[in-house]
Amino acid sequence: MALLVGYLGATGSLRFIVRLFTMLVHELGHAVTAWLCGIPAVPSLWVTSMGSERWYSLALALAGALGALTWIGWKLRRWAWVTWGVVLLTCQLVCTVGLPMSSTLPLVIFGGDGGMLVLGTVLMGCFYVRPGSYLHVRALRWGLVPIGALSFWDGFLTWWRARTNAEEIPFGRMEGQGLSDPSRLVDEHGWQEGDLIRRYVTLGVLCLVALAVFHILHLYRGRSRLRAAVRALRHQEE
Repeated sequence: MALLVGYLGATGSLRFIVRLFTMLVHELGHAVTAWLCGIPAVPSLWVTSMGSERWYSLALALAGALGALTWIGWKLRRWAWVTWGVVLLTCQLVCTVGLPMSSTLPLVIFGGDGGMLVLGTVLMGCFYVRPGSYLHVRALRWGLVPIGALSFWDGFLTWWRARTNAEEIPFGRMEGQGLSDPSRLVDEHGWQEGDLIRRYVTLGVLCLVALAVFHILHLYRGRSRLRAAVRALRHQEE
């Protein structure tokens, strides 16, 4: 349902208003990618301010925070925290240590629309948070899910349509900001149009698969809880 609502919002007449919300996710995608590469970045509306070199103090602070998340999750048996901590620590290690600085800039640029896909999927996945958690009790997931759905479709539809119509790619200049992200990747970093489209579409499809897995796991846990409740009820009746 969230995907359907997001699709209608991203393709409807209110798309400009929708873009005000999804652009924040786009810029956050740039910033998160930069942080994982050890580069300081501050996201804002329509632009992300970013440093020109790695700050290893920032990388150590982020690694410490992710390590703490993993350790606390392990102690509390919150396996979702452990999973997120391990995944993000692995990404940080690869991006900060494994990538040369010359490769981080195109990755950060790619992380704009890429962030709309990945972060949009994470926000939609908040619907499946553990009952009793803060997001569940405070009903915050109901606000995060539509933002995620709108962000995902706003990013994914552009590149899905570009498979058959290259004019859908937002090449050109943005007033007061220089070249658009696709123009920078193609003109400054030598990416081919076909590779650009294929990478975004592949990432989007993988995000949809991940969301489907979340849904299947949620249904499985729901059935398990239902069976346990039925067994408990029968035991009380006996």
